[in-house]
Amino acid sequence: MRALDDAGPRFVYAVCRHPADLALVTEVKKNLLDPLPLASAQVAVHAGMSVRNELRQCRELARDLGVMLNSHVLEHRDDRRDDPIRARRTGSGR
Repeated sequence: MRALDDAGPRFVYAVCRHPADLALVTEVKKNLLDPLPLASAQVAVHAGMSVRNELRQCRELARDLGVMLNSHVLEHRDDRRDDPIRARRTGSGR
């Protein structure tokens, strides 16, 4: 991060941690990124139906920090085996 700041471009650092370590995401944002005027933070996740609870925790953290949630989905054809995304209609009943 220091090298990016020294080079001068705007950049986004997408922090990804195990849910047990989510406090580190807050620390990285507060102590390393917030002081840099051209840096932004995001909370990075790996999408998958098997990790829904972790996704919810990361979504809540991103909301609390006021940053975006960053997820890469189906980066490789083998990722389909893990059933990474599924949508459920809510609300209108359509």
